[in-house]
Amino acid sequence: SPPKNPSLRTLHTLDEDLSLSLNSCPKEGFSLPKDVSVTLVIQCSMDRIWLLRETCTRWPDPIVLVVYIPHDTIKDITVRSILLDPIADIVTNCPQMKVLLHIHGSDDDPADSSSYPVNVMRNKGLDAVSTSHILI
Repeated sequence: SPPKNPSLRTLHTLDEDLSLSLNSCPKEGFSLPKDVSVTLVIQCSMDRIWLLRETCTRWPDPIVLVVYIPHDTIKDITVRSILLDPIADIVTNCPQMKVLLHIHGSDDDPADSSSYPVNVMRNKGLDAVSTSHILI
């Protein structure tokens, strides 16, 4: 029989809600096929790199990170080394993460560096996936 008041679902009623729901997934006797694995594909700019430490502790499977770097920031060797330190830290402390750099814009086309190329970065990350499934 359905719950008496279906709108009052809480953590305390979760087991009962799942056992009564026709849409819930089976809990027992269900396992993933052995050849299924999931890669998390993410993109960010350098000002968000610090957030990835938490992502690495919560996601044990492969991660592909595409980092946005404006072209004009890599010209200066001092700035370049400052950029690479947080990336090196992430790579060292998150062995399941593959980091790809996306250097955007150029001296020839300054207008090209005014936008954040989320689709290009996502596709670059998808090209680096080697698992059966992805999460973007």
